[in-house]
Amino acid sequence: MSNFIWQKSIDKLRKELEAIELSEYGIKTTNGKKQGKRLAFDTPVKMLDAITDYFNAVDANPYKEHDYVGKDATSVYRQKMRPYTWHGLCLFLGYNPEYFEKFEEYTREEMFRGGSQYRRVIKHARALIYDNKLSGATSGLFSHHIVARDLGLAD
Repeated sequence: MSNFIWQKSIDKLRKELEAIELSEYGIKTTNGKKQGKRLAFDTPVKMLDAITDYFNAVDANPYKEHDYVGKDATSVYRQKMRPYTWHGLCLFLGYNPEYFEKFEEYTREEMFRGGSQYRRVIKHARALIYDNKLSGATSGLFSHHIVARDLGLAD
């Protein structure tokens, strides 16, 4: 997937998130003190920015395949598109995938302020990863067998 496509969708989401005014994300309390663990990302926009950094890093660092061409077998390196992966994103951000699954559950709690915005960012990231894999497989850039299995499209 080209940088242009995902960048446009992220910019749109960022504008929508910035338009939402929440004085403070996290746990709502009656006594004015925050309770619970400190969030990995203070706001959904900061989470979105970190996810954007992952997509930029992946796009900027394609795989390099070593090949030999021509009758003289000249050594060349060809760049190959690197797929976005959920595990890759989690590792890039410094958290394991289970952290984000628990985070999604945690933000569903009624006392958590701004949880729907965080979940929206995570859902958007998952959709971009899905689209990248599917687009790459259908265009022949990625192994369609592996991607179909990973996306749950194969038996």
